[in-house]
Amino acid sequence: MHSKLLILLFAIAVSVYPTGEPLAQESHQDDSMGRRIEEKYGTILYRTRWKVKIIKVCWESLSTSTQDQRALVEAAATNSWQHYSGIRFDFQRNQRCQPNQPGVHIQVGSVRPRTEKLGKLLDGRENGMKLNFNPDTFARIECKGRESVCITAMAVHEFGHALGFTHEQNRPDAPPECRDEHASGSVGDYLVTKYDPKSIMNYCEPLWEGNGELSPLDQEAVRAVYP
Repeated sequence: MHSKLLILLFAIAVSVYPTGEPLAQESHQDDSMGRRIEEKYGTILYRTRWKVKIIKVCWESLSTSTQDQRALVEAAATNSWQHYSGIRFDFQRNQRCQPNQPGVHIQVGSVRPRTEKLGKLLDGRENGMKLNFNPDTFARIECKGRESVCITAMAVHEFGHALGFTHEQNRPDAPPECRDEHASGSVGDYLVTKYDPKSIMNYCEPLWEGNGELSPLDQEAVRAVYP
């Protein structure tokens, strides 16, 4: 009887943790800073990958003063991540975001460009993506007089996060000098390609955010994750 009980307990343990340890991205506990474990280790958090092929994108504000810049953002996302994958972005051009509306919600303001979550964790989240169209508050001095280029680069980078990609310099195989100086945001748990020094998601790329263009390995990665 005792041996049968041990066998039963062992079988339960193996079915719950088949590798001997629970996967970090499957945990729902918080770390010491209050971050969800799956966010801390995220990216392509493999579980933040969108399961849909069409991702709606809406704007929290439709000011006529940002119409040209919003068109730049749409073109940036369409000509980069969408062009090289099976994903399609459905921009709601004439309708503001509604509460809990599916898709990526974009806020525009004099803020640090960023996404509040990765991948599908942005779905329906108010102000989930933040973009800055004001040249007087751009973080990069080289953006002065190059606003269109910088808006494009910023948009492509942030839409990379919206698809679940994290900063390339955070990878364990990134050069130590790059990782130590520029580490920022989530650390990936799924390395789709080899380390890419020219990735638009890499702060160590000599051209700021790749001048808005995906590297060959960026293209390969998004094709692999979103065929």
